[in-house]
Amino acid sequence: MATINDINSWWQTRFVPTVAQRLATFGSFRLKTDPVVMGDVTGLQAALNLKANTADIAANSGKVVLTGDTSFEVAAHTTITRIWFLGGESDTEIGVGFSDSDNDWFEAGACPAGGELPFDGSKGFRDATTIYFNGVASDTVIIIYKQ
Repeated sequence: MATINDINSWWQTRFVPTVAQRLATFGSFRLKTDPVVMGDVTGLQAALNLKANTADIAANSGKVVLTGDTSFEVAAHTTITRIWFLGGESDTEIGVGFSDSDNDWFEAGACPAGGELPFDGSKGFRDATTIYFNGVASDTVIIIYKQ
């Protein structure tokens, strides 16, 4: 491949590049429509090696995903910022409480089949606590966002 200095010398005023020089000139360029191979990007692999993989992100995202669970053990010094229910095959009424018979944290709300029901509201826990999901079906997905 020709360097930029080679190309400049071939195309100076009053010089006529040879056919080989013209071919080398245009063979040195990449068209906008040509795909760029990842290996051709200087430093790309090194930069990608520094990025977290998806398992690391999931492990440290502060998000817990459960399916069909009726309770969750909240660790001490944790803040829950949102609980999101994704409905299964049937409509259900879901509430959240500190016992399995009371919705004293969030009153029950409708979670339609295939739909969603978010409970927003930050709640901090100084001590380890169990929270209960009342009304969940075995195929209800529960996503807990915590800090």
